[in-house]
Amino acid sequence: MAPDDRRAAIIEATIPLLRTRGWSVTVKEISAAARIAEGTIFGVFSDKEELVLAALRKALDPDVVEEQLRAIDLGLPLEERLLRAVEVLQDLAMRAGELLTAMHLDTVRGRLPQRYSGDHFARNVLPRLFEGGDPLRLEPVAAGRALLALVMGGTNSINFKKPMPATEIVDVLLGGIRVPPAPPRAG
Repeated sequence: MAPDDRRAAIIEATIPLLRTRGWSVTVKEISAAARIAEGTIFGVFSDKEELVLAALRKALDPDVVEEQLRAIDLGLPLEERLLRAVEVLQDLAMRAGELLTAMHLDTVRGRLPQRYSGDHFARNVLPRLFEGGDPLRLEPVAAGRALLALVMGGTNSINFKKPMPATEIVDVLLGGIRVPPAPPRAG
């Protein structure tokens, strides 16, 4: 197997272990999951930390999410565009939450590139979903931040047993929680 293929296979075998074992995963467990000798790991990674961080980067790769978000048809009504975006972002939030909880977020902070942050999506990816068509009270970047806040907060398994449904997130974002006052009667 070519070194790049071996590296990719080891990373793929490591990701599920990180979800359950976090940093405590051993090289022995990784080699068993990858069905290779322990020494093979050190032929492509300098140490366990390099392997773990490579697996985290792969598992949380924003390029995959960005591609899914950019594929949303801008010809759809705003509500439908946002529903699709929320579903993509909730999947990311659940995967990231599971991994980063197991990895103990503080031990990972600063070790992943900045584009793995919500700011990247709020500034560079989500604004296009809000442009054209419906008038908004917020600028597209601020609307993207609000969407991310609702998705991340409403999907957090620490706070809720079940994530907020995508339809509820979009409804709160677009309509708020207050029933609009009845128009004054003509008189």
